Amino acid sequence: MKKLIMLAMVLGLLVLLTISASVVSAGDDWLRKIDGRRYTNIAPKYGGGTMTAILDVIGNVLVFGYISSDDGKYSEIERFEIQGRETRHQNQHPFLFPACKCWVDYYIYTFSEDGDIITTRAHYSDGTVQESVYFWQR
Repeated sequence: MKKLIMLAMVLGLLVLLTISASVVSAGDDWLRKIDGRRYTNIAPKYGGGTMTAILDVIGNVLVFGYISSDDGKYSEIERFEIQGRETRHQNQHPFLFPACKCWVDYYIYTFSEDGDIITTRAHYSDGTVQESVYFWQR
């Protein structure tokens, strides 16, 4: 009887490991699918004008940058690890916005099921939330 119980436990463990591996594989497949993609959003620039905000996916890293409408040059702001379809990132460059006397505490990046859109939600220190949508540039 003890041997049957041990066998059942081993088989149960093997089933759990198989399920766990397939979940990890599905996550890896999704990340591989979007690797190398660039997502853009036209955003207002502080002080007037616009800029093209950019999110690049490089492996499991999301790179945030922008192209200024003034000189057309690309500037990288920061990069951080993608932690799944929804990734929270603490703002590393707090900047006080004079209009609201607030700053962005953190961002939440949400990847669409098909991987074509990234929606960002900026959570400000005064409790407001601003949403932006980035589209994959094919």
